[in-house]
Amino acid sequence: MTNSDSALVSGQAMIKGIKVSLVFTISIQKNAEFMQLSGSLFIDRTKFGVYYNSTSFFENLKEQAIDNFFKLDFKLFFERIE
Repeated sequence: MTNSDSALVSGQAMIKGIKVSLVFTISIQKNAEFMQLSGSLFIDRTKFGVYYNSTSFFENLKEQAIDNFFKLDFKLFFERIE
């Protein structure tokens, strides 16, 4: 890919019927034939009502504790069709 840039993206994610606003940066790579959008973001599962083994809501979990944040990596490929 020959041309590279980035953009700030805002949107909403819905899990278990709960919508949360997200803002993150994507990388844009393109040429005459293809375009690729990629990025990663960290999402706090507790904002969607997922509290299972969260140390923010339960004490003394020790090794059963699960991190509140998970990382979502993505790559979208687009091909020019004429």
